[in-house]
Amino acid sequence: MRLASLMRSASLLVLLLGTALSPLAAQDLPAQGTDATFDVGTWNIEWFGDSDDGPTNEQLQQDRAAAVIGQSEVDLWCLQEIASTTAFANLLATLGDGYAGVLATDSGRQRLAYVYKTDVVQNLGTQHVLTEFDFAFAGRPPLQMRARVLTQTDGAPTQTDVRALCFHAKAFSDVGSYNRRVDASEALKNYTDNLAAINTQVMILGDYNDELGASTSSGRTSPYANFVEDDGYVFASADLDASNTPTFCGNSSCSGGSTLDHIAFTANLAGPYVESSGDRYDEILSPLGGYTFTVSDHLPVIAQFNFGLGVSAEDDATPTRFALDAPFPNPFAEDATVRFALPSATPVDLAVFDALGRRVATLASGTHAAGNHTVMFEGGALPPGLYLVRLIAGDATATRRLVRVL
Repeated sequence: MRLASLMRSASLLVLLLGTALSPLAAQDLPAQGTDATFDVGTWNIEWFGDSDDGPTNEQLQQDRAAAVIGQSEVDLWCLQEIASTTAFANLLATLGDGYAGVLATDSGRQRLAYVYKTDVVQNLGTQHVLTEFDFAFAGRPPLQMRARVLTQTDGAPTQTDVRALCFHAKAFSDVGSYNRRVDASEALKNYTDNLAAINTQVMILGDYNDELGASTSSGRTSPYANFVEDDGYVFASADLDASNTPTFCGNSSCSGGSTLDHIAFTANLAGPYVESSGDRYDEILSPLGGYTFTVSDHLPVIAQFNFGLGVSAEDDATPTRFALDAPFPNPFAEDATVRFALPSATPVDLAVFDALGRRVATLASGTHAAGNHTVMFEGGALPPGLYLVRLIAGDATATRRLVRVL
């Protein structure tokens, strides 16, 4: 056992003398998520499953991590520092039915992962992105999930597609590490800017390993200033950063440290975002005695979205003209969203055709009411290539190009 682990164990013994270590003694953790909202969280679970680094009581760490995830009622978690595939499998087994997870294949010894509630999140595909910037991302390229979110609005089911990016930036305040964070941030923003340009709803969750107002690397601007200064992005963790509320715990009470863990999202999610819901989950500190020694040196950060919100009066009003919006994303790999507007109730035929003019899918037919309409094109089984989306509504016709890629 390493000296650091011995010192940690000794400190833990002193801190928790007379305190029960059983995770069952701390099962009353306050829920953060609700049935009406889509709740997301980011959490660095320090060297999860590695007894040589981080907490030394692996079973206790696993049990307490399961308690936090299971009782928080958060729908989608981005996790960092998963050091053991066995520990991750045990975590999912402890959470039981209703949860699923994806562990990164390309993150070195500190893997990225998603854990999600299967009744809320449908995983449409998970993959590493920006692998060509592996060095900038410290060997941990972002793990992307295309997620379909199933919630309820006024008792009616709501289906929303989002793109989540889970990442863990290079640590430390030296100039070299700072520059790698800058390079990673530039690559990440270029990627998300392109997604936002086709109206993809993007969330960026993770251990950013730096602050937003100024860098932890003395005298330098934040490597994420490019995001902060762009009105196209919102940080749910902005208030935590502005108030110097630590998410990385510099002491056992988490009253000192740095704000390193953040949740950002594209401006097209600003409407559904529940104002001021971005916060650290510090209610777990008291029930989980000795948290920083037994679970992690980071606190989870959580945010909420209500997809029944964010419909402006303009969007809700009856359209004044017929329109077929550009499908998005475009190009697409699995699914694309198609939106159209009708100024009055009209018989419609919305269909997709291949380059030879053959109808490959009918997306809508029959009379549709006046208003804005959204349909999903599930084209993942079609060959790559060019397709045409055509809408006929009464005497009006509109066509949009759509490209499928692998």
